[in-house]
Amino acid sequence: MPRAKTGDFYFPLVSLAPTGELPVIAEGTDFSSMSFDVDILKPAGGEAIYVDGIALAA
Repeated sequence: MPRAKTGDFYFPLVSLAPTGELPVIAEGTDFSSMSFDVDILKPAGGEAIYVDGIALAA
């Protein structure tokens, strides 16, 4: 199984949206959980992902 790269990841353009409702107030002392959809987008004149300041080409 290939290993993931380690380092500082930078995504200059992303879209973050909730998937469903956001339960801000929960009953009792239980923690609320929220799910999100994340899209990593490629900006004009750049790459979508940078690791340690180096662009990853697709």
